[in-house]
Amino acid sequence: MIFILLFFGAESIPKVAKSAGKILYQIRNATDDIKRDIQNSSNNIRKDIMDQTKGSNPIKDLKDDIEDSIKDIN
Repeated sequence: MIFILLFFGAESIPKVAKSAGKILYQIRNATDDIKRDIQNSSNNIRKDIMDQTKGSNPIKDLKDDIEDSIKDIN
């Protein structure tokens, strides 16, 4: 605080505080936008995975593929 007073002067403190407030507001908004984009992307990925696995069992499918490959080798 003393640094701001010495560096900018008493008249500039309201301007500096207003600018700092605007910067923090913009950072908060940008952070919220990034969080929202990440959440939307993860929800879309989760939905895509659920749509692809609907009616199937990926573990059973993998087991069957491995068994088929072993049969082909023998």
